Amino acid sequence: MSDLFKQAFTVAGMIGFVFLTFLGTSIITGHFNSILLNQRKFWKNLCGERTDGPVFILAVLSLGLIGMGYGIESPWLLGMGLSTAVFCYVKYRETTVVDPFDDQQ
Repeated sequence: MSDLFKQAFTVAGMIGFVFLTFLGTSIITGHFNSILLNQRKFWKNLCGERTDGPVFILAVLSLGLIGMGYGIESPWLLGMGLSTAVFCYVKYRETTVVDPFDDQQ
């Protein structure tokens, strides 16, 4: 594997570690629910009622960062693109979840 991808995966790992540390801290301090509500409100304002909107935006952002990072050989941009791709997958999995109580009146 080339040095560029080794460095990019290191950057992606650092971003993931910081993100998990932030999530753990927010769960311990009790701010996790407000963060989730603000996140949902942000995506709803940006994409409206489309459930595939956030996934599409994150996928385009990820492809752009990966393309730019590979084009100019920047491990930071490439690592951010890889981290965004993982976040895009997480958002996609969130859209496939069906609430069993939606059909009940």
